[in-house]
Amino acid sequence: MKQQGLMQATIYASAILAGTLWCASPAWADAASSSAAPPSKPVGQAPAEQSRPPAIETLISTTGVLTPAGKFVIEPFIQYTHSSSSIAAVQGFVLAQVLAIGNINIQQYTNDTAYAGVTFRYGVSNRLEMDLRVPFVYAQQNTAVSNLTNNGVQQAFNSTGSGLGDIELSMHYQINKGGNGSPYYIANLQVKSMTGSSPFSMPTYQSYPAGILEQQPTGTGFWGVQPSLTVLYPSDPAVFYGNVSYLWNIGHNAAGTYISPGNAIGFGFGAGLSLNDRASISLGYNQSIVSAPTVGGITPPLATTLEVGSFLVGWSYTLNKSTSINLNLAVGATRQAPDVQLTLRVPYTI
Repeated sequence: MKQQGLMQATIYASAILAGTLWCASPAWADAASSSAAPPSKPVGQAPAEQSRPPAIETLISTTGVLTPAGKFVIEPFIQYTHSSSSIAAVQGFVLAQVLAIGNINIQQYTNDTAYAGVTFRYGVSNRLEMDLRVPFVYAQQNTAVSNLTNNGVQQAFNSTGSGLGDIELSMHYQINKGGNGSPYYIANLQVKSMTGSSPFSMPTYQSYPAGILEQQPTGTGFWGVQPSLTVLYPSDPAVFYGNVSYLWNIGHNAAGTYISPGNAIGFGFGAGLSLNDRASISLGYNQSIVSAPTVGGITPPLATTLEVGSFLVGWSYTLNKSTSINLNLAVGATRQAPDVQLTLRVPYTI
């Protein structure tokens, strides 16, 4: 039963992926014939001036290749994230920084989260794009609590949750014309909703005072607004990119107390390399610095600033003029980052 939600989400996204690839299959012949056709321009004629960023996917979540004006893109995706952590808590006091007096608890967490859904993109103009991301989530957490001062007694808590996640709406705008040795500047704005279930509405286990959830939420419980700026610089055959962002998590009252989850400053950089007219590979790094949360205007004793950094690698392959496959892998570079995150996307242009 615990795997039912994960199976449903995976089947849902797999059906969308299969339908997308099936719809795109007739274009194979067109792609092959067009690649074999002789060039229509006379030899020696200068190519048209490039005013759009090159078609290489970046590995940052805020933007990629902008959709041309009037084009509509349906992008089904599947994402899997695994993370684990250990927390040592002393309920008492420490003498001379070496001798702990009181209860010593070790908490070990293992989180597995699967996302399956669709992103819709529309090119309002050649420089403006609107995105809508609708995720469905299955989350599972396994928690082991060991009391070292009570003969090592261990308790295990397992919880799952599934359903609609937080829907996101994004806008991307190409600021300058770019090209001819100049970089492209793209301004982004992302708004995250609270359509997923909130952690504040989840029941907790009463047998342990730490407030471990009996059911996992599918959302963060907060609205989020993230402006960012992306810079793309072509240097044939590679494209270098960088991004800076600021995430504002909007606090609100929960259970009669105002809670602010903390805001984040992020940056990322990398390079995409075109291997041929269909395949490309990208390498990059992304990091976020998340400020400590506050409860009732006070920072909890154990709350600290988080450093979430990940190494990124991605592969992209163009099946035909309307469909491509993108596979991205993120590996945690800091202790607070997820251990691994794997994302498969199949954008289909109409």
